[in-house]
Amino acid sequence: MIALTHELAELTGESPSRLYQWAKDMDLPVPRARQTFYTGIKKDLNNTDWVRKCEACSTSECRMGSYPMACELRIRVVSLLTGFRRDGQSDSRCQLILVLGYEVCSSLLHFRIYRGSKYEGEMKEMPLHHRIPVHVLADFVTDVAKMVGLPLQRVLLTQRLTDFPDMAKNEVAFLSLNEGRFIVRGKNDALADNELPCALAGVVFRPTGGFDTLEGDHPFVLECRNTNATALTDRLSTLVNRHNHLHAEERVKSARKAFAALRKQSLDRQQERYAPTRWSLPVPPFILRVDRHRYLEDLYSLYDVRFFRRQYVTIPYSEKSGPFADR
Repeated sequence: MIALTHELAELTGESPSRLYQWAKDMDLPVPRARQTFYTGIKKDLNNTDWVRKCEACSTSECRMGSYPMACELRIRVVSLLTGFRRDGQSDSRCQLILVLGYEVCSSLLHFRIYRGSKYEGEMKEMPLHHRIPVHVLADFVTDVAKMVGLPLQRVLLTQRLTDFPDMAKNEVAFLSLNEGRFIVRGKNDALADNELPCALAGVVFRPTGGFDTLEGDHPFVLECRNTNATALTDRLSTLVNRHNHLHAEERVKSARKAFAALRKQSLDRQQERYAPTRWSLPVPPFILRVDRHRYLEDLYSLYDVRFFRRQYVTIPYSEKSGPFADR
């Protein structure tokens, strides 16, 4: 539970108090006393002091019920060098990559699982992937954006999980969901459709490299060895589904209504201001701004927001393009 809590703390940026309440709501194995929980998460698995590396989340500007325009998506990768029960019988291993997402204002969670090819040589010689391609990140962000159904203000990476561009002080990295790549622009430059500001949400990042891979007797690694791919996906789906049902669905529902009301209000005001007129009405600035988020034209229903299943993805290894070459 401690290992899971640390990953959730890094992903969500939420306080220990809120993480404890979530765990209790989902009947996860947490101690009865909050203080015991707080004391436990101050140490890592090696009994040394644990410090969160990424910045805490903030909902000070988030008004989901009245002005839902400050949605913020946080993303994290958990990489494991492990093997499922069947892999253990053949003495093979694989790298398992879990991409996790958390939208701060709605508390919505999402995940995808990727698996590389089996590897039966010496484990120390196994090629590990320390980054995911940008187009995989863009696909994942698009999924979450359609689940939330609101404009995303920005995307925060809690690790250097992909090839992130270097920038000058007056520049911003934008993730293009259409092109599956980063585009560096000036802070005041005009944006194209489906471009979202993207930043690193931490203070301790290596200048090169990427995310680490957990190995050995880590609880996540051991958990996989006693199950199979389908069972793991189902278990994570159940947890995410239940969390979203308890904490995210109603927020998403009310925020979508508020957003629709804002659009209508903007159009009505424009009509009152210029009508009657023989000419076509200019598009209100608010509509121009939100219509750049083209992913809002094809939303998932609230049933899908709870969690929509995806087929477990096995991806062959490629020296040239990494494990996602044939996706």
